[in-house]
Amino acid sequence: MRGSYCGARKLLKTQSNNSHSRRTRAWGLYLLLGLLLTFFIPDDHIASAHHLVNNHNLACSRYFPCPKALHRRVDFWIDVYSRWTSRDAVLHDSVKPDRVFKVIRGKACGRSGNTQYIKDQKRRLKARLEQLAQRLERGEKITGRQDRHYIAMFPGHSPAQIRRSAHQLRCQTGHKDGFRDALRRWGTYGRIVRQVLKDAGLHQDMQYLPFVESSYNPKAYSRLGAAGVWQIMPRTARVLGLELNATVDERLDPEAASWAAARYLKDSRKTLTIAARAKNAKISDYELTPFVITSYNYGINGMRRAINKMGPDFVTVIDGYRTRKFRVAVKNFYTSFLAARHVARNARQIFGSYNSGRSLRYDTVLLDRAVSVDRIKRVFGVSESRLKGLNPALTRFVWHGWRQVPRGYRLRLPRRQGGWSSKVAQLRAMPRESDPGAPSRYTVKRGDTACAIASAFRVGCQDLIDMNRLGPSAMIQVGQSLQLPLKSGVVRTRVGHANPGSYTVGSGDTVCGIAQRFGVVCDDLLAANGLRSTSVLPIGRNLVIPGALAVSGTGSSYTVRSGDTACAVALGHGIPCQTLLAANQLDDRGLIFPGQALRIPPAGTAQDARRKPAAEQLKPLASGTTVRYKVQPGDSPCAIAHRLGLSCRALLADNPLGVGGLIHPGQVLTLHGVPLEVAEALSRSGSVRLLANGSHRVEAGESVCAIAQRAGVPCEKLLAFNGLKKASIIVPGQVLQVPEGGRESDAVLNRAASDSKKPVQRTKQTEQGSWPSIGVLDQDIEVGVQVTSRDGRKVYRINVEANETLGHYSDWLRLGGITPIRRLNGMQETKTLEIGDALLLPILNQTQRSDFEQRRQEYHRVLVEEFKEHFEIVKVRRYTARRGDSVWRLARDFDLPLWMITRYNPELRTAMPVIGDDLRIPSIRKRGS
Repeated sequence: MRGSYCGARKLLKTQSNNSHSRRTRAWGLYLLLGLLLTFFIPDDHIASAHHLVNNHNLACSRYFPCPKALHRRVDFWIDVYSRWTSRDAVLHDSVKPDRVFKVIRGKACGRSGNTQYIKDQKRRLKARLEQLAQRLERGEKITGRQDRHYIAMFPGHSPAQIRRSAHQLRCQTGHKDGFRDALRRWGTYGRIVRQVLKDAGLHQDMQYLPFVESSYNPKAYSRLGAAGVWQIMPRTARVLGLELNATVDERLDPEAASWAAARYLKDSRKTLTIAARAKNAKISDYELTPFVITSYNYGINGMRRAINKMGPDFVTVIDGYRTRKFRVAVKNFYTSFLAARHVARNARQIFGSYNSGRSLRYDTVLLDRAVSVDRIKRVFGVSESRLKGLNPALTRFVWHGWRQVPRGYRLRLPRRQGGWSSKVAQLRAMPRESDPGAPSRYTVKRGDTACAIASAFRVGCQDLIDMNRLGPSAMIQVGQSLQLPLKSGVVRTRVGHANPGSYTVGSGDTVCGIAQRFGVVCDDLLAANGLRSTSVLPIGRNLVIPGALAVSGTGSSYTVRSGDTACAVALGHGIPCQTLLAANQLDDRGLIFPGQALRIPPAGTAQDARRKPAAEQLKPLASGTTVRYKVQPGDSPCAIAHRLGLSCRALLADNPLGVGGLIHPGQVLTLHGVPLEVAEALSRSGSVRLLANGSHRVEAGESVCAIAQRAGVPCEKLLAFNGLKKASIIVPGQVLQVPEGGRESDAVLNRAASDSKKPVQRTKQTEQGSWPSIGVLDQDIEVGVQVTSRDGRKVYRINVEANETLGHYSDWLRLGGITPIRRLNGMQETKTLEIGDALLLPILNQTQRSDFEQRRQEYHRVLVEEFKEHFEIVKVRRYTARRGDSVWRLARDFDLPLWMITRYNPELRTAMPVIGDDLRIPSIRKRGS
């Protein structure tokens, strides 16, 4: 033992004497070991050392299974909710989300100002991955640490997988700070949600679904129009029994919306259980939970089709099911739910202390009559802000005083010891209030627009603007007092004055309504203008009014067929062409249309007609004006002339086209004598440009300077030419003479605008014509009921609009159910409504029809106003329709509500897009972003 001790002391002494040199050698060995590890450590260890997604201990359950194949997806979303903030952009593989390539601090995806930077980063990363795949294919040795890290993310180092991943890059913004805010709102509304789930017999953990849907925000509003804590779409709201009208939007009420969501989830489980057990009779209820939750995003029928095709194995469906709709958001919906559940249940460990909102508690009073907000505030002594917080379902129509809180509404009031019975008795003892819908003046409030006010009080927007001299911009200010015009129906119509044989469509017009006004048969008016019963009339369109069918006993009538000409019809009836033209008030161009009813005068009239002066025989369509038109591919001289209301010979005479009359795309034609209403309508649509040295009929809302700008002349010159001053007032229908001197550089405008292949960027003035600040969303669409006759009785018909259901029609008609509508239309239970479908309505009288039209109009106005509260239109771009496009697909691809696509493209309200159609697609952004 002693010898060993001495030997040990000797060794220690030797080590002490050489301590400096040994420490130096040790540092050298550490450095060498680090280098060896860098070059020889397996790739998967490098990946784990640098991987950006953490591994989390998931607390799964039998009811909420999380298969091992989904764990890394869940890990990714846990990091999104608990690690990366809203100022972080995560670049990852959309198919394999946990494959994160880069986190960019301070640059959120899609935020204004960051878009181009994020695009550049994705482009560089894509190029690097593609280059990496090429180097691997060439057998090159990869030495760069970052490249080796990227390679380690792909099992087997497959170049093909790397290349695919390069084309699947996606940017995901972090949500840690947003989730912290959601926890506070969860504290406020979570108790309500849990109670509803309990009463509905659903698992309590379904309370975590609103974290994914809305971050528990009852005011949340998506680009597609989904609203509230549960993000319910307008069409779905009615199916689930929620009320959505001018006064109430129950999607915004957490309690009502929770009941609707519970109904949806229960219906989903019932339907999907049947589908799954048809494939596998032994499948358990728990195995279907991922399908049920995913259906909340993808739809019950969508998940049923997925099960029918792939079977009831969720991982198999996620990995193998392929449709255009089954995309990133759908595939990650269940895993993001599991992640939100994990983060919310471990919030204290993840976030430390956070502000947990105070649970919302209230008393409820059922209103037995309609009551104004002002009266409620006075009687119950509750502030408007407190009432708003407790009654989020009430719309701005109510809070602005445009409508009363409706009868039957369950009014929420602050919790009060002893209750509110005495105040309720006081309220019921008070006399009923008058309808607030017809005041003479209105004081502007925050968020108002001129057209929204007009719509709320059921008057024409342009009437309101004209009466208050708001000008083309329709600018109003908070506190401004506006005079409200008297109501004369829902909206005012504008009649084209130029020609008794034509009519310019105004807001609120219907085909059959116009026909009734002019005393012609509705079907004849449709045929004369190439329209169908399902066609939608765009405001500003010029309609030809065919001759009346009633003919005296001394003559006869003829209905024009395709290919007919006026002179050919005259020849067939043995009368001179001029006689036929004079009898039907046609000019020498003899424009007739299929379906038009022509009066055939008796033969003796021919002599009388020939004796009359030409000026009495032929009634011109309108005082003409001069336009310029740029030839488009596929145009012909006669087709252009026909479109502009001219004879082909007149066009050829005005333009030196040679003997063959050849034209080519891009060529500019000058056309004289174009009917004024035709020229103005085409000018507003951008098809032609009005030239100077003509005339212009003033439209409502126009100013002298706006007209001058369109005509290409100085405003002062137009004023002087018409003997006007800057302070002069012009009125709709007034005709202004336009002097010479228009700018040639601005003389041509058409749908193509240039010969280049680049899309046209129109100016705000061009897009909106003479109403530069009154946009598409400020004008109500025409949703009136069409009336026609069938077998001697009146038939009421509409065209289905976006976000409408049979349930809506039943509610608006007060039918109590959809059976009468189905029976009247011979509809099967499986039949679903499509935008543009013609539908008959069981309307009994004019009052029911008027009420229906009012409720329908208000419903669509509410959708627009709610959207405008959260989003704004940035610009409108052009899009050329492609194969496979539909209204739904356009809305999905451009992330817009269905109704917005049809608002900006009214032709799609009754027809599918046609390949090559020039469509208008608005770009939107969230207010304040």
